[in-house]
Amino acid sequence: MQPTPYIDIHTHRRSNDPYVIDAYAVGSDGSLPAGPYSAGIHPWEVQRITPDNTSRYRQDLLDALTPRCIAVGEIGLDYAVTGDSVLRTAQRHWFEQQMELAADRSLPVIIHCVRAYNDLIPILRHYPHVTPVIHGFTGSPELAERLLQAGGYLSFGHRTAASPKTRQALAAVPVDRVFFETDESPLPIAATYATAAAITGKTVAEWKETVYDNYRRLFKTP
Repeated sequence: MQPTPYIDIHTHRRSNDPYVIDAYAVGSDGSLPAGPYSAGIHPWEVQRITPDNTSRYRQDLLDALTPRCIAVGEIGLDYAVTGDSVLRTAQRHWFEQQMELAADRSLPVIIHCVRAYNDLIPILRHYPHVTPVIHGFTGSPELAERLLQAGGYLSFGHRTAASPKTRQALAAVPVDRVFFETDESPLPIAATYATAAAITGKTVAEWKETVYDNYRRLFKTP
C-alpha cells in the first residue's frame, strides 16, 4: 500500500509531483507546468490589461485550460495594491469573468484576497456552484466562518504559526474544509503539516489523510 502523499494545493515552485498544484499566472508566466496546475489572471496582472491586449489575455486564459488544469486561479481581489476605484472595478470585472469561466468548466477556483473580503464574499455567494479555495489564509475565526458559509475551503501556509488569530482559525475550521500550501515559501510542505499538527493536536499522518480526502473530493481524482 502506497503511503498517503502530502498535498500541496498551491505553489509557485515548479514541480512534476502529481500531488502539487502549480500556480500558472496568465500574462506573466512562460510555459505551462508539466504536472497538475491552476491557471488564472491574478489581480495584480489586471493593471496591465488594456483595450489593445484584452483579447490576447482572454485567449491565453482559454489556452491554459488544458486537461492538466484542475482549477482556475489564482484569481480574486487585492485592494492593497491599489486605491484607484477604476482599477478595483477592473479587478472585480476580471474576477467575475473568471468565476463565470470556472462555472462553465465545472472547476474550483483558487482565490487571492487582500483587504477586499467585503467585496469578495458577495461575489462568491453569486456563484454557489463554484467552490473557492482561499489560498494563504491568515484571517480570524470570524472571517473564516464567513468564508465557510460562502462555500469555501481555507488553505493555510507557512505564515499560519505567526498569527494568533490564524492559529485559532485553523483550530476552529472543520477539517474537511482545510488545505495546506507552500506558495512562494522555500520551506517544504511537510513543515506546514507539522505546524498544523502542533496547533490542532491532530498528528501529521491524520492531517495527510484528511487533506488527501479533501483533495480527491474537490478535484474528483481517483
